[in-house]
Amino acid sequence: MLIELTKKLISFKTYNDNELHECALFIKDYLENQGFKAEIKEYVKGYPVVISLSGKGKPLMLNGHFDVVPPGEGWSSDPFVPKVVDDKIYGRGATDMKAGLAVLMETYVSMADKLDYPLLFTAVPDEETGGKRGSKFLAEEFSP
Repeated sequence: MLIELTKKLISFKTYNDNELHECALFIKDYLENQGFKAEIKEYVKGYPVVISLSGKGKPLMLNGHFDVVPPGEGWSSDPFVPKVVDDKIYGRGATDMKAGLAVLMETYVSMADKLDYPLLFTAVPDEETGGKRGSKFLAEEFSP
């Protein structure tokens, strides 16, 4: 499942506004399809943040980003069509950080309802800009 989830996340061209929203909606829908409530919040217009909280109290936060910088030149194939070669996934954002985000998503859905403390899953679109349009606000709002 992690490979397919990572490939799907890579397929979003999340350096442009439209696909930031499409990717956020995909993540929200994925969490909801796994039985969790999720919302998309824009602390700053145009920058969707996905939030899912499993309970009340001071949470442990799992935070990942889904934005990437534009792919630039030199790709031998479409960087948004992921490839698996020799058990490695290639594509724009594979290591920074769409594979990591897939791991956080799977960790959340497999653990959130089994812990005796709240787990907060967040996916932000602004790591490439210093966290000023998502992560900063999450830290202030939830004090994880």
